[in-house]
Amino acid sequence: MPTNWETADILKSPMEICWQFDYEISREKLKNLYSKSKRLQWDAEKDLDWSIEIDPSRPIVSETRNGIDRIPLFQSLSDSQRETFTAHSTAHQLSQFLHGE
Repeated sequence: MPTNWETADILKSPMEICWQFDYEISREKLKNLYSKSKRLQWDAEKDLDWSIEIDPSRPIVSETRNGIDRIPLFQSLSDSQRETFTAHSTAHQLSQFLHGE
């Protein structure tokens, strides 16, 4: 896949690294496959109500489910800090799914 330099981030390191967070689909066969999958499965742009406000105090992943609630450092956090941590932790986990990692 060719690099889109308008959306690429270059990071200085001993090796050259190029992060590209451009989700534009450039190959025709891939576009057709993506379109077909949206038609035959579900389409997040149409099937999800994006107007719904998200309440960070009601996380989609429970603290008890992943065991983080048993760690003393986590237990010492305020409710606000726990809320923030859980929101960031969940965002990280969902990002890993998105990027297939």
